[in-house]
Amino acid sequence: MSSTAFGLLIEKINEIYALRSGLSLMGWDQETYMPTRGGEGRAQAMAALTQVITDKYTHELVGKLLDECNPQDLNAREQALVREFKRDRDLYIRLPNDLSAKIARVTSEAQNVWFQAKKANDAKLFLPTLQKIIELMREKAKALGGEKCMYDTLLDIYEPGCTTKELDPLLTELGKFSHEILEINTSNKKTSQQELLGEKVPSFPLDKQKIFSLQILADMGFNLEAGRLDVSAHPFTDGLHPCDVRLTTRFLENEPLAGLFGTLHEGGHGLYEQGFESSHYLSPMAEAVSLGIHESQSRIWENQVGRSPAFWEYAFPLWCQLFPEQMLGITLEQWLKYVNRVACSYIRVEADEVTYNLHIVLRYKMEKALIEGDLQVADVPPVWDKLAQELLNLEPKEASFGFLQDIHWSAGLIGYFPTYALGSCYAAQLFEAALKAHPGLEREFSAGHFTTFREWLRMNIHSQGREHLPASLMLRATGMKPNVDAFKRHLRKRYTVN
Repeated sequence: MSSTAFGLLIEKINEIYALRSGLSLMGWDQETYMPTRGGEGRAQAMAALTQVITDKYTHELVGKLLDECNPQDLNAREQALVREFKRDRDLYIRLPNDLSAKIARVTSEAQNVWFQAKKANDAKLFLPTLQKIIELMREKAKALGGEKCMYDTLLDIYEPGCTTKELDPLLTELGKFSHEILEINTSNKKTSQQELLGEKVPSFPLDKQKIFSLQILADMGFNLEAGRLDVSAHPFTDGLHPCDVRLTTRFLENEPLAGLFGTLHEGGHGLYEQGFESSHYLSPMAEAVSLGIHESQSRIWENQVGRSPAFWEYAFPLWCQLFPEQMLGITLEQWLKYVNRVACSYIRVEADEVTYNLHIVLRYKMEKALIEGDLQVADVPPVWDKLAQELLNLEPKEASFGFLQDIHWSAGLIGYFPTYALGSCYAAQLFEAALKAHPGLEREFSAGHFTTFREWLRMNIHSQGREHLPASLMLRATGMKPNVDAFKRHLRKRYTVN
């Protein structure tokens, strides 16, 4: 009976994941090609499909099939699949149907409101919508967690097992260490655009930037026949299916590296989405175990690889070939100083890897306070400005450089931001392990060869799906439990030597 039940369960799971893929496609289209006036209709469609998916998850037959699956008749991967699907199903069961549909509708509408508010640079346009979202996220946390800390409940959705008890000291340590590196970083590493490229920053045509990004994606091993690169207001990756992975970035004429590092970052996410075992498509085993682990894959390509001297030994000639006039007279050594310049900046996705975690600390403090009731939505803009001054020594003069810069809150992704900091720590730890296993990796990077590194990640991270929880997966891949030490060593080596 158990094997029969498992087979029938897989059919139900495949159906649910196919529907989820359709929902993801709606979300991707909303951020890329949907007409401006399509927001209301899209919100209704997404809410309706969310209700269908919820009904599928919570159907009595699915529960019966789960009960009939005997672990003794299943291998380790199948047992993990049942465990993780049951975890997901429990979330749907605990979340009232009407609340689930309302969240889907409001967040879909909110993303269009956020876009318009950002475009108009008007915080007041978005605050009423943010109030609705915070109230809904509190309802969601109470429904899922009961008496448990509301923020911990939301955090656990994105990083299973992680709590504020662990995060508070970790982010405090990262924030303190980032400030130390920032203070001791030598002046010759703080090369600004103007210092390097002249008082008038040259224009880097967007079409050529995209050509370069597509070349880098292909060399990384991202399959462009099973994915694509588009442009959006906020870079993101949507894995509709391992054979249909959508990446977006944004290109700026006078910020030539924004598009490249956005592409490297999302390309790392994309390789993860394409790296699952085909036998487990449309199931939890073809899905990332956590957003922290997912973020490690983007940060490792963006920072450990993309900001390294080895990467630019290969990439610099290609870049100069595309932009001969803009790069005239600039040496590889100068360019590396520009690539790895350290300075506090307003925009998180454009921040250097030293100050990046200060952006995460800011957001973590704010969203935790919003959920726990210690911060009112009306006070978000001034509190954001106050924390930006304290952490980054910056005073945002425009809302689009403040809390309107990120799409996450409009999408209801509360509890998501801390996974970025965890991802940076995981990335450094994984890169050390990869180098230990393959000491010649950086020589391969300098020749434009990334296969060895990509396959190491695929074997140790991508192909594992959700079989192992984050801490266990890191232990298996690196021989150590998750820690911040490798990340601190990485920053110290790259930003305080010479």
